[in-house]
Amino acid sequence: MPFVADDAAAPAASADDAANPATASPPAVFDAPAAAEYALVTFAGRSSVRAAAAGCSPSDDDLKERAALHALLLQYLQHACFLDTADALRAAACRTGDRGPAGSCAVLSDDTADKARKSLVALVHIGRIDDCLLKLSAVFPGALVAPDALALRARFMLHTQLFIELLRSPTTQNHQRALALAQNDFTQYAAAVSLRADLFDILALLAYNSFSACPPALARYIHTDRRADAADALNSLLLRLQTGVDSGTALERIVKQATVVREVLSDFGAAGSAKNESGGGAKRVTLSSSAASTKAAKTFGRWELGLFVQESFA
Repeated sequence: MPFVADDAAAPAASADDAANPATASPPAVFDAPAAAEYALVTFAGRSSVRAAAAGCSPSDDDLKERAALHALLLQYLQHACFLDTADALRAAACRTGDRGPAGSCAVLSDDTADKARKSLVALVHIGRIDDCLLKLSAVFPGALVAPDALALRARFMLHTQLFIELLRSPTTQNHQRALALAQNDFTQYAAAVSLRADLFDILALLAYNSFSACPPALARYIHTDRRADAADALNSLLLRLQTGVDSGTALERIVKQATVVREVLSDFGAAGSAKNESGGGAKRVTLSSSAASTKAAKTFGRWELGLFVQESFA
């Protein structure tokens, strides 16, 4: 999901929209936080519709479902640094009583650690790696030197992104700084097998006078989208420091699992239709070894809430 440096709070849903998801309108210009609230209003409104149709108040199960949806979205928005949008949803949840398991109405955008994390991630997204590293050492001292894979990856992504940003503005001073960075800081990554190939490719950028002369094989390193990968690595590390657990939200895990299940069921359905057309009744369908290996080899890109919601309501 693209990072928004200062996300605007999503517009509050009207009472009519909350009561009837059929009247809720998706944002005219797609915006991930606004779409998240639209999804919340639509799904949570279903319990109100069911209750109204039955002529009674929402059941305990309906209320638990709405609270769980609030909790899922709030966790995701907080982790993705959409603090203002998370505050708007939390305020709405507190007004309606759908607070989720934590039951807290605290304002997230006032949390010092979250605000610092959001600021650091924003600096990476705009390529100001020097400023990010200086602020990181002041706000989260020692974060990058933790002896584990998560810290190693975050350190590697930030150092190599700094190297790339220096070469992006090819002055003599920047070129000298890039050389010094490679000589002094990059040797620690050569021993990491998982990082070695990327390290050598990034070092190869020194051979070109400008990025426009780089071959297509190196394009993914010089594209500004790589800043998002570096920002994700830093955000994951800081979330682990804040929460004590590895990053990743329940909503992401649910949707990733649902996506894989949908793909597998689609394969089963296609195979089952072919068998039924040729032989009659319902039969148990199993993936062939070649299909199973293809499925196992498939990789899924970075999950984005906005894209998922957009596809779900298309």
